[in-house]
Amino acid sequence: MGDFAAAIPDLEYVVGKDAKFDYYRATGLLGDAYARTGDLDKAAIYFSPAAQFSTTPETLYNYAKLSENWLEERGSGANGRRNWWRRRGHCPGICKE
Repeated sequence: MGDFAAAIPDLEYVVGKDAKFDYYRATGLLGDAYARTGDLDKAAIYFSPAAQFSTTPETLYNYAKLSENWLEERGSGANGRRNWWRRRGHCPGICKE
């Protein structure tokens, strides 16, 4: 538990066989493992389909954390988050600030 780098090869194997496995849970976990090891760009690749099709709170929470970290790493902060949501046509309460 907590060894995300060691989990990546196993998750890549599962996702390579069936990306939709367990309602995209493995794909979301792979994205989370990449995010927690610092590879935010690769994490975004795997989180994108998982967040689109998964309904598990775990996947959606991890994707939200990735989005926040990814934007902050690029110096976008709160303005970047608002713009990110607007570009996707989903504008929760954050856009009203």
